[in-house]
Amino acid sequence: LAQGIVLRDRFIRQMNQKAKSIGLTGSNFVNPSGLDAPGHGMTAHDLVHTAAYLDRYYPELAAIAATKDIAIPATAQHKAFYPHNLNGILWSYPGATGLKTGLTDNAGGCMLATATRDGRHLIVVVLNATLHSTADATLLLNYGFSVRTDGAFGPWATTHTAA
Repeated sequence: LAQGIVLRDRFIRQMNQKAKSIGLTGSNFVNPSGLDAPGHGMTAHDLVHTAAYLDRYYPELAAIAATKDIAIPATAQHKAFYPHNLNGILWSYPGATGLKTGLTDNAGGCMLATATRDGRHLIVVVLNATLHSTADATLLLNYGFSVRTDGAFGPWATTHTAA
């Protein structure tokens, strides 16, 4: 997708500019895929910040991440597709709304998990937890929902709470 929009170097430069413009201070991109590369990475803080930004400004994308299964009917241009979401938290955690799993050699198994209950929306990040990132995210979400804070905190304190 990146190569279809603009030249790769320009796309990466724009990724880094966008990251800075939305307040990501611990991120640097050297490729559009997120795969391991020298100098490429994001902090846990920036992952949570990005999730809150996505929820606020691109709710349609957040809704796609929460979709378990969907049927895309065949058209004259393509066959039918039946994508199945492999994010285990969507299948096992009440109120789960997504968001992203990942795995690279350097980062290990990772998860950016979101869930909503009783009007509270939590975002948790689990890093380097190959084979148990869903279980770790579940523990963090359970803790977050068990604790009442005096108010929301995070990038958009009036609408999001992070644990």
